[in-house]
Amino acid sequence: MILVFTVAASAQVKLPPPGQGSEPEPVNHNAKSLSIKKEKKHSKEELLAANNKKRAHKLFQDGVRFYKNKSYEKAISSFRESAAIYPDNALVYYNLGKIYQLQGDNKLAKSYFEDAVKYNPNDSASLISIGMIYFDEKNYPKALEYYNKTIDVAPHYAMAYYNRGSVVGMNNQYEQAAKDLTKAIDLGFSDPKVFMNRGLAYFYTKNIDKACKDWKKAASMGAPEGQKAVDLYCKKK
Repeated sequence: MILVFTVAASAQVKLPPPGQGSEPEPVNHNAKSLSIKKEKKHSKEELLAANNKKRAHKLFQDGVRFYKNKSYEKAISSFRESAAIYPDNALVYYNLGKIYQLQGDNKLAKSYFEDAVKYNPNDSASLISIGMIYFDEKNYPKALEYYNKTIDVAPHYAMAYYNRGSVVGMNNQYEQAAKDLTKAIDLGFSDPKVFMNRGLAYFYTKNIDKACKDWKKAASMGAPEGQKAVDLYCKKK
């Protein structure tokens, strides 16, 4: 049995919920008088910009609805039209990236994720997605670079630690791998692969007891490779 590290196939990131309006201010019944504020006049340019922003937002919401219904071509059309009107919305590019990633077009997906990061450098979902595309391309140094960037902007992102830990494990940095994978578990990442990979890290650092404990956990979660590892290396444990 060849023991290898595995990385999560996709980030489980949901689309953002629609924005909620603020609560209206309560009426002050003790006020002695009411004052009427003079309405500010807006230029034609300001009104046009406001209308364009409102239309771009409507198109974005349409895109989210089409995405949820798996009408991907309609979603793409709505998101692209929204971006053409109001290009500063990073979520538009992230959602386009997710659609093309689902369709297997990693090159175009990565381009859109990079656009999202350009408009929002703290977009951890796009950063980790870029890292996973580089991983699929077997460009492990670039994958590691983007997992590091993800953790820098989102230090509580469990999957980022899982992915980074798995990559450094592939690079034979087993102690660091164990630390990252433990962090992922502590942050709630519950998948048999994380226990399988941490077991590998412990195995290669000669900590067989901990390795077997993790492999047994992976096996109990339904991972056949966990049971195989237990059968091969933990017969007396």
